[in-house]
Amino acid sequence: MKVLIAEDDPLTSKAIEHRLMLDHYEIHTAFNGNRAIEMLKKEDFDLLIVDIHMPFKGGLEVIEYVRNELNKTIPIAVVSRIGISETVHKAFEMGADEYITKPFDPDDLSSKIKQMLLKA
Repeated sequence: MKVLIAEDDPLTSKAIEHRLMLDHYEIHTAFNGNRAIEMLKKEDFDLLIVDIHMPFKGGLEVIEYVRNELNKTIPIAVVSRIGISETVHKAFEMGADEYITKPFDPDDLSSKIKQMLLKA
């Protein structure tokens, strides 16, 4: 399974990457929204993990691009410190499948990712 992590914080990105590598996923990383979109245009991924606040384009813009421009139905997990209900609601409205608040338990993240991929 091929996973794209779009996360601008190197420590969070490494934590997600490390945990998912233990589950034998192929990991690709983008440190800003523009790079995530470039990668999504060129390659097919089985899952997208995206942060809300990133340089250039935020997570909501990336979700909108995936769903409306690329018309892809891949599972999308939002991982963010923002727990504001309006932002969470907007992410789901735009097509996110899961919302995980930072800080997160790595095993909980792994479990939610597995559940999302089983439903896909």
